[in-house]
Amino acid sequence: MSDDKITKKISSNNDDPQWMSVHEVSDYLHIKEASIYRWLREKHIPAYKIGRYWRFDKREINKWIKSGKAAGIDSFEDPED
Repeated sequence: MSDDKITKKISSNNDDPQWMSVHEVSDYLHIKEASIYRWLREKHIPAYKIGRYWRFDKREINKWIKSGKAAGIDSFEDPED
């Protein structure tokens, strides 16, 4: 099963997590996937490793952005990219 197919099953219940893949978070935040992986390595972004895949709860990403913690990251893009 592909990475994107795993995340397609998103519950309509607001209490359930709305899981997103690295690709989906990258699209949602309009940044490169390399930046997401860098933030994961540096533990800057809220995420869960489920098996071999990273997953992000959309609600937690929104809270993270609203809290201002996302603004504390040096750069939204890798200088090497």
